[in-house]
This record gives sequence, structure tokens and C-alpha cells, in this order.
Amino acid sequence: IKFTRDLFNGDANLIETYLVKGSGKIKVTNDLNAIKGKHSNFYKFGNKLILPEDYKNITYYGKGPFEAYADRQHAAKIGLFKQTIAEQYFPYIRPQETGNKIDVRWASLTKEDGSGIKFISEKPFYISALNFSEDDLSSGEEKTQHHAGEIDLQKDVFVNIDGFQQGL
Repeated sequence: IKFTRDLFNGDANLIETYLVKGSGKIKVTNDLNAIKGKHSNFYKFGNKLILPEDYKNITYYGKGPFEAYADRQHAAKIGLFKQTIAEQYFPYIRPQETGNKIDVRWASLTKEDGSGIKFISEKPFYISALNFSEDDLSSGEEKTQHHAGEIDLQKDVFVNIDGFQQGL
């Protein structure tokens, strides 16, 4: 399955390809092609998906056990970590990006019965899985200032799998 999308008013395009195998494996390839124009750098580049609420756990092999970012990662060490999705959120005074993992080789999101989904990449990647969407954690363009206790916990699990992120 292939999707092509124009970005930046045609200055770039994105081709997302999903190769679905009979075994249930899905290979996702993202090709971003800059055509023309000058634009600010991307904050991050990857894929998003939403899983139902019964995905409660994350197990990953990467830097942890706490969140890490490109410019804030040196205290995190490579290891195998198992945590709950609820543990991924840190209630900063102002809601913001949180729970990211870096240099991940593989990650599994599982239900209580152990069934789930596993992400593997040819190169280390970034992943976050939260019960908050990016919009929930953003103060928006008008910078409405909310506090951690003022945002509503979602039932769904919002997953970001990124091949690239800038620092905070």
C-alpha cells in the first residue's frame, strides 16, 4: 500500500509504503523528497498511530529507563526495560513532550495477556507511547498555558515512532 502526500505547498513530498506480509509483519518505508523552497528544519520525522486502551505495557531495548532526547540522553544507558504506559508521562508544570525513548533497537507494546505489537528497525529509532496526544501536551500557537493537572487522561495510547528528532 503506497500513499503519496505533498508537503509545504508542493515544495516536498512524502511517500509512505506499507508492505503487508502473510505472516502479519508490516514493513513501513518513508521517503521524504525535498523538491524546492526554503523551510525551517523539521522537529521530528516519523509515524504516528493510536492503539486501544488495552495496550498497557511497553518493553524496549534502548536508552532508559527514563525519558531521553537527542540533546538530553547521556545519563540514560542502553538496556532492556519494561514499564507501563502510565509510567511514560511525567507531569511537568506546563504539559509538554514527555516519555520519549532514544536509540531504541526494538519495542513492544502489549496487553495484559501478553499479546501485542512489536516495532523493529534497521537503525535505532525514537519511540513514545502515552495516554495523551501531542495536541493534549501542546500549548498551541496562542500559547494557552495549562498545567499538568488540567489535561485529561485519554483511554487510547498515542504512539510516535520517529527516525529523527531535534533536541529539546
